[in-house]
Amino acid sequence: MSESCFTKPKAEIPMIRDTSRWRFAFPQVRLLVLGALLSLGLGCGGNEKNSAPEELPVRPKASGIATPPLKVGDLLPPLQAEGWLNGAPPAPNAQGVRLMVVDVWGVWCPYCSLSAPGLGRVYQKYSGQGVGFVSITNMEREVVEGYVRQHSVPWSNGYGATVQMISALGAGSGMVGPADYEVAPTLYLVGPDGRIRWVDGRGRARHQDPREWEKAVDAAVAEQLNSPEKP
Repeated sequence: MSESCFTKPKAEIPMIRDTSRWRFAFPQVRLLVLGALLSLGLGCGGNEKNSAPEELPVRPKASGIATPPLKVGDLLPPLQAEGWLNGAPPAPNAQGVRLMVVDVWGVWCPYCSLSAPGLGRVYQKYSGQGVGFVSITNMEREVVEGYVRQHSVPWSNGYGATVQMISALGAGSGMVGPADYEVAPTLYLVGPDGRIRWVDGRGRARHQDPREWEKAVDAAVAEQLNSPEKP
């Protein structure tokens, strides 16, 4: 049959007449292949630690401990935190302090952020009248720094409060899950004697309208400052 453009001519295969030299080449080739395989095996073994998936840090969990808010007349426990932004808070009986606003807040609660501007307005109104302000939470420094920066909070803000501290403040939520859920946001007014004068009823945790919550806090501060029994 005649060849066409679709038919490739058969190539002539040269005959190998002298095969004596392959007797020496084959062992060398085997050694080279074996060496390469060993190198690959050693390389994989040496990278086992690097190739292992990196373990993610285990996030702390909420304790699930529920504690009722402190009542009017109860003593406020000494405030303790891992650290403080904007300086340490004044003591309730510090010179010039007539009343303390103690804000225990939780990052999980959207109403803490929604109510932050209102609390800022209360600060602007009363901080020059002998009213001290302090906020405290269980979250780490980076979270609190972001919150303080976002809401331009000028007063002392504690971070890293322990479960025991949150419980002593009557702010244990009882929820389970991430540590964010540890705190039931609660706000107190505290007199110079260190005793609770007013509690906000956990309005933010109950999703109270932020403007109504602000009005309630403002009215309570005004009442305490103007009461016959001066704070």
